[in-house]
Amino acid sequence: MIVAKLAGARARMRAKEGCEGRKAFGYYPGEQAILGRMRELRAAGMAYQEIATELNGDGIKPRSGGLWHAGVIHRILAVGAGAAKR
Repeated sequence: MIVAKLAGARARMRAKEGCEGRKAFGYYPGEQAILGRMRELRAAGMAYQEIATELNGDGIKPRSGGLWHAGVIHRILAVGAGAAKR
């Protein structure tokens, strides 16, 4: 019974939003500006850790509300960037 309910809920979510999982960074309002800033800094030759330090210094928070880390910046720019262009 639980499996059927979960499958139905997932199907409704896919039909409604096209995706049932976590949205890529850049999907929500305000994130496009941060994503653009990350891309600019990376194009200027900054390392991922330097970008994280820059964003933390400017008081820009990630979704979690904590601090930016180099690995998170790397994943957003390398993996999630294609999905975030929607």
